[in-house]
Amino acid sequence: MAKVTLYVPDELAAEAKDADLPQSAVYQDALRAELDRRKAQQQDASEIDRAVARLRGTRDEEAQQRSENGREDGGRWAREGATLSELKALNTYNIIPESTVDYVRLLDGEYLDANALFDDNDDDDQPYWEGFQRGATEVFDVVRRRM
Repeated sequence: MAKVTLYVPDELAAEAKDADLPQSAVYQDALRAELDRRKAQQQDASEIDRAVARLRGTRDEEAQQRSENGREDGGRWAREGATLSELKALNTYNIIPESTVDYVRLLDGEYLDANALFDDNDDDDQPYWEGFQRGATEVFDVVRRRM
């Protein structure tokens, strides 16, 4: 067994001696408990790292799906509801007209009005709107060549 020197405050050493504590056993138990706690923390950190990696993957998949939904909606809007000036504005200035919202799909397949969407727009919507613009521009490029 290894011999280790420990330094403790004089008052603590005196109190332990007065209590007739088996100091070596107490110190060993305390050291074991601390090592076990640190090992558990490392295992927790590894599990957290795995969870973070998994969640990043789902975030990317969800963003890709929102982008594809936006592309589909943008193409449908360009084919069915957009005016020529709206398509030009979208293509030239990256402006998405509020009238597009009549064609915007929610996750459950319903539609919502322009005020609700543009008031609540957040960063999670960015992949959707990038896809929307891509889909509308794809249609506009074909239409423009035929006009």
